[in-house]
Amino acid sequence: MAIPDLLGKLKGKGEEIPQTFLALVVTDELVQSAVWQITQGTPEITALGTPVEWNGETGTTTELISAADATVSSALDGLSVEPNEVVVGVEPSWVDAQGILGSKRNLLKAICKELALKAIGLVVLTDSTLHYLKKEEGTPTTCILVNVGLRHISLLLVQLGRIEATELISRSEDIVEDVASGISHFPQLDHLPSRIIVQSSLQNPSDVVQSLLTFDWQKKFNFLHIPKIESLPRDTAIRSLILAGGAAVAQAIGSTVADLNSEESPVSPEPIDSPSSPVEASGEGVAEPAEDSSEGVAPTPLLTASDVGFSLGDTDPVSSEPIISPPPPPSRKLPTLQLPHLSLPQFSLPRVHFSRLPLILGGLILLVLVGLFTFLFYLLPQAKITLFLTPTPLEESLPLTLSSTITSPDSASSLIPATVSTETLTSTQTIPTTGNSTIGDPARGTVTIYNRTTLVKTFPKGTVLTSNSLKFTLDQDTTIASKSAGTDYVDIPGKASAAITAATFGTAGNLGSGSEFVVASFSKDTYIAKNEQALAGGTSQDVQVVGKEDSSSLTKTLTDTIIQDARASLESRREPGFSYYVLTSSPKTVQSDFSAKIGEVANSLTGTLELELSILRYANSDVENLISSRLSEAIPPGYSRLDSSPSISLTDVTETKDGEVSATAKITALLLPTLDQASLINSLRGKSLAQSISILQTLPGYADAQITVTPHFLPPRLKLLPRNPKHIELLITPAAN
Repeated sequence: MAIPDLLGKLKGKGEEIPQTFLALVVTDELVQSAVWQITQGTPEITALGTPVEWNGETGTTTELISAADATVSSALDGLSVEPNEVVVGVEPSWVDAQGILGSKRNLLKAICKELALKAIGLVVLTDSTLHYLKKEEGTPTTCILVNVGLRHISLLLVQLGRIEATELISRSEDIVEDVASGISHFPQLDHLPSRIIVQSSLQNPSDVVQSLLTFDWQKKFNFLHIPKIESLPRDTAIRSLILAGGAAVAQAIGSTVADLNSEESPVSPEPIDSPSSPVEASGEGVAEPAEDSSEGVAPTPLLTASDVGFSLGDTDPVSSEPIISPPPPPSRKLPTLQLPHLSLPQFSLPRVHFSRLPLILGGLILLVLVGLFTFLFYLLPQAKITLFLTPTPLEESLPLTLSSTITSPDSASSLIPATVSTETLTSTQTIPTTGNSTIGDPARGTVTIYNRTTLVKTFPKGTVLTSNSLKFTLDQDTTIASKSAGTDYVDIPGKASAAITAATFGTAGNLGSGSEFVVASFSKDTYIAKNEQALAGGTSQDVQVVGKEDSSSLTKTLTDTIIQDARASLESRREPGFSYYVLTSSPKTVQSDFSAKIGEVANSLTGTLELELSILRYANSDVENLISSRLSEAIPPGYSRLDSSPSISLTDVTETKDGEVSATAKITALLLPTLDQASLINSLRGKSLAQSISILQTLPGYADAQITVTPHFLPPRLKLLPRNPKHIELLITPAAN
């Protein structure tokens, strides 16, 4: 039998065999692969690999190679072909005007070397995504493209398919604030595009969209109207890479490129100038988005490995000719050889009857093998799937009153029974003082008081003497004799020495000698005083003292601290199923002690306060029963409530004099999507781990999944989920916050 002729009959003489390629997305956060081929001029995905996370900031080359090997293995799982030619997609930070950055080029070289791959071209993922949108919508897109990663968020301002601005934001816990921060750094435009597209390969972009919808974008930014916020599928990066790179490879190997958005016949591409170059690249080393053609959407040009300085030495370029199976060699009809007819003597051997035992044994062995195969692939494998779903909170509010005077709930009046207890707590704190004051000593000295009248005069202690608006007082009673006549008939005033003290402290009272003083309210013609020596001893100093508000402020701080400590203490030892409320309107002061009084000199004030607090204790079940009917009616279709106890908080609290508390109770219950587990298990039968994860990721609220298949000795290609649905255990649990 001629083998080539048989293949020719099966495949058809001259029929093209589609060549199979690999696609590999490599970023600082993930690696994802896909197997694809060109069928009738259109790139088609044969198999998608599972995306594998890695950390480009701290990860090693070995970790990147392991991640690439894992995703490529998952893509090739179950396929008979093992392509080695790969188109690589990288994020913009991996390239510059000269090509791939040196450190990134070494990483790609290591991947290709260890996995025996041939790099035939490179695409910048932002360009391929815009090309994908252009294909899907028929026109160049205008939008804000938000790519959400684990550690960073990139924002692209796109106008008619051209990137006008790019911002890279470090991701925080508030993704809305991150996106708003990125948009605020865009250049000032008359109007921002009223369309935001979210893309993410590692998390559900729909969750990001729901978060962004809660923000008033038109109020903060100059959108013409409320922006439309939508998301791309999680596998857009790898699909857009194949769409852009595959079309260019199709041109390079001479295949007709079909327009996916047109029902008309595709336009044949221009011939490749150099058959030795697999893909035509721009001279700048960075791929630019292709312009619209009149016949369809042109593919995004690829960069070859050599264009970006990436060469493996032994990497052969892609042939520019279609890959066609060689025609089978023509069968030659040999001449018939005529042999002379010979007549041999006839003889017979004795007939031997063979036993049917070997045939029976062969059948039994076949049955045993079939049974063993059935046991291995139907009865033996067991799988346990732990599906983590993100709970959805459901909140309901109801006014109620906590009362210590009743013993059972009163639903008609929304009364909840509560028991009262007391606790005594102490707190000590120190605060800086805020009061200011001036202290010092008054000036002192001796003056001579002159009496120009004819009568003796006594001035009592405290009599005021004034000099240049400065007031002084007599330290003791002073008597001055009347004036007398001298020998030349000139009046000699009576005089007496007296000690004086300045009325206020300070250096202003230190008057020099010879200063005159007005005595009380008398004129200088009657009484006058004068100091022979300068007054001294007057001083002043600005100091910090306890202000009026310091004491009240410290008391309030101590009270708030004691209340917070009481709440924390109650929470740490809270009984399951019960809640507590601390009455804050009337705490009883047991002891209060402060280190200084108001007006005393002090740089700080230390206070110790001991309070007795009243505490209401009530059962959560009473509140839950009061609101259960309303809570059940609020559960949306397709969801069920978790068995865990709901959280209860009180707002708008009002305390009465008799110890009752009127408040609004807010109950938060957690909901999970209701799944048809039998149908879900049936859809997972016989699927690989990667295929199972892809199916689970489409479920509402999906957060994560863990799949364990036993026995563990099964090889990866045979480690499929059991075909017997009874051997698949599905456990649904809420994802941790």
